[in-house]
Amino acid sequence: MSRLQEINGPRSWVLPARSVIGRSPMSEVYLEDSLVSAEHALLRWYRGRWELQDLHSRNGTYVGGHRLASGERLILEPGVTVGFGRPEQYTLETSIGPIAHAVNLESPHVTIEADDGLLGLPDLDAPELTIFHREDRWWLESGDSLAPVTDTKIISTSSGTWRLHLPVWIPPTSDAEDTPLFLADLVLTFIVSEPDMSIRLIASRGARHIDLGIRAHHTPLLALARARAGDHERPRSERGWVFQDVLLEALDYEATRLYVEIHRARRQLIKAGIMDAVQIVERRPETCTLRIGVANLEIQVAPSD
Repeated sequence: MSRLQEINGPRSWVLPARSVIGRSPMSEVYLEDSLVSAEHALLRWYRGRWELQDLHSRNGTYVGGHRLASGERLILEPGVTVGFGRPEQYTLETSIGPIAHAVNLESPHVTIEADDGLLGLPDLDAPELTIFHREDRWWLESGDSLAPVTDTKIISTSSGTWRLHLPVWIPPTSDAEDTPLFLADLVLTFIVSEPDMSIRLIASRGARHIDLGIRAHHTPLLALARARAGDHERPRSERGWVFQDVLLEALDYEATRLYVEIHRARRQLIKAGIMDAVQIVERRPETCTLRIGVANLEIQVAPSD
């Protein structure tokens, strides 16, 4: 994450890939200061580094106490101080490039950042909407609908209106001790314990096993796994699709609960290092169907004590 932090104050801004800094309310970094021009400077992610450009401001743009020439561009190092109209007002806090985030357009302009590439609004733990990257583009999922979404799109939730900031996708860093994991390479093993019906999930590839533990959000995954494993009539590529209303009835779930548990399953798999974890549940919005995104499935029933 990269952030512009006020040195002697509480204000900070999560940085999108391109930010106009200025006194105009339309600026991504809005500074209500008479020394700041309407469009004072441009801060952008350029060739893997942050670059600051003065936009011919009246009172100057400062980096490390040095005033840039009018229109000058300069690559910034992490931790450098910058100022707009006066020196050393803010610090660039950064270890990586821009990440997906959303800014509420209503005061106090709350910012929600993506967690490992998964952005949930208006709450990461119980989202109404989920934004994620798949197949070289960003997607917005809401209930049983799925549609492409673009940078700076404005969307609405029960907690207000948000502007999305969706950068060029940078995949999560994989474990240096092993090659990246993808769903197509995995075997998912569900271990169901009776009589409490707790569900342990283990993801395996060869000799590598990831114990994902016992979680409530494994319940819809198990139901979808049973549907796909038991579907022998259709071609392999078409097996396992279930109507959402049928799944909801079978689980005795409300649609909101199903949506939240799918979101939590995706987050867990992302944190486990699975590169395409968002596809653990696939959707066909035109038919209101969904299925588990893994073909290699094992379901075991653990003996009761």
